[in-house]
Amino acid sequence: MSLLSHFPVFDSHYQVYLEEIDLQGVVYHVNYLKYLDRARADYLLSLGFPVQTMIMEQGINLVVSELTINYMRPAQMGESIRVRTRTEHIRGASMIFVQEIWNQALSICFVRASVKLACVDAKFKAIPMPKDLRRGLESGH
Repeated sequence: MSLLSHFPVFDSHYQVYLEEIDLQGVVYHVNYLKYLDRARADYLLSLGFPVQTMIMEQGINLVVSELTINYMRPAQMGESIRVRTRTEHIRGASMIFVQEIWNQALSICFVRASVKLACVDAKFKAIPMPKDLRRGLESGH
């Protein structure tokens, strides 16, 4: 899995906090999913699609329908991390993001993930992706 593609890459920057680590002193595995989710929401916001607005005003929700994650190395408290997010594939009612979590200073990759999101309505029925969202994901703005 590589971030090389015709789709643009979006970088998010976060800090690892005490409440995110486990007894071994490294980030608890589920917290990587939270970083990935937050980075996708930040990416959509940067494109002009706040997740809250999509849900509340447009009745559109993006739900995770498939997830593959590779934990490569552990992140530790205090580390600055960078989450790289790129759209890999877009279909009628779904999209796939490739995401990587890196140590910002040392260029160490902690996690690689592929996340498929489905566009659904309030009853969780698949609906077509809005054309403006598709254009935003394809262009990166």
